[in-house]
Amino acid sequence: VKIKTRTDCGNCCPHQLEIMGRDQEDSMISDLLAKNPCRSGELDLNWPVERIIKYVAGSSQLAGLEELCKSDLEASKLREFGNHFYRLRNLVEATFCYNQAICRAPPDSEQLGMGYANRSAICFELGEYEMALFNIQLARKHNYPDKLMA
Repeated sequence: VKIKTRTDCGNCCPHQLEIMGRDQEDSMISDLLAKNPCRSGELDLNWPVERIIKYVAGSSQLAGLEELCKSDLEASKLREFGNHFYRLRNLVEATFCYNQAICRAPPDSEQLGMGYANRSAICFELGEYEMALFNIQLARKHNYPDKLMA
């Protein structure tokens, strides 16, 4: 039996513990491969980009997907989830939430700068000092609030 943790920070960051037997996992992988449009010949990656986009846009698999919009509020919530995981020393989950916050933050918002700053702390904790400095530069470039600079 394989136990894995899955976190979905898109909405409320619930933790779900999935217990999956090896046979079930193998079956799931086989099903995904069988449905792969490239393997079945439905889709050829050598097609022109416009044709691939049209094919993907018409796919029924996209019907249930939620369109993600840029939002200060969502970015703030995701950063708070990241901060929660950071305090728990769960750096993997914190990084995931900070990355999601960066993706959801509007381009000129303070939330974008704060997301990069939070991610720099993770990099520092992991001994990735160059990456920490790079994220600090990104934070300063993307409206990190002056009042929070020490």
